[in-house]
Amino acid sequence: MTWVATRGQTLRQVLDRWTRAAGWVLAWPEDGDYDIMADASFGGSIADAAECLVNAFASATPPPWAKIYETNRVIVVEAPAPEAWQ
Repeated sequence: MTWVATRGQTLRQVLDRWTRAAGWVLAWPEDGDYDIMADASFGGSIADAAECLVNAFASATPPPWAKIYETNRVIVVEAPAPEAWQ
């Protein structure tokens, strides 16, 4: 499957759309969000695509981090990145 992120949306909106389409759950406990500045597409599993998309924001201040629980079909995204995840 191809996972598409569209310019003008936010990281949270994109991951919410992807997780719903895949039957997964997005947990986003923080209020912060990140703007998608350019169209992008990712192949592979939702876990692979989500990891790639979140990693694209590594230079953001603060950078988001994601923990993916494939068995439970949950993606948890927070910012800033805790020291334990860097």
